[in-house]
Amino acid sequence: AVTEETLCVGLARVGAEDQKIAAGTLQQMCTVDLGGPLHSLIITGGSMHPLEMEMLSLFSIPENSSDSQSTDGL
Repeated sequence: AVTEETLCVGLARVGAEDQKIAAGTLQQMCTVDLGGPLHSLIITGGSMHPLEMEMLSLFSIPENSSDSQSTDGL
């Protein structure tokens, strides 16, 4: 079941110079502005491999974030 605490990844314009990637709970994703299209939202399932979690931590939304920021990728 998907809840507000489900881990999600938001992606926009992947591969472009202005790509955006943000990872956080579904509730946190509501505060993120990824800019213009194209967008994708990945809703993770069950358990994740530690390597996957480590990679997502590079793009995590700050816990006290309410200022609509996202993380630049690569």
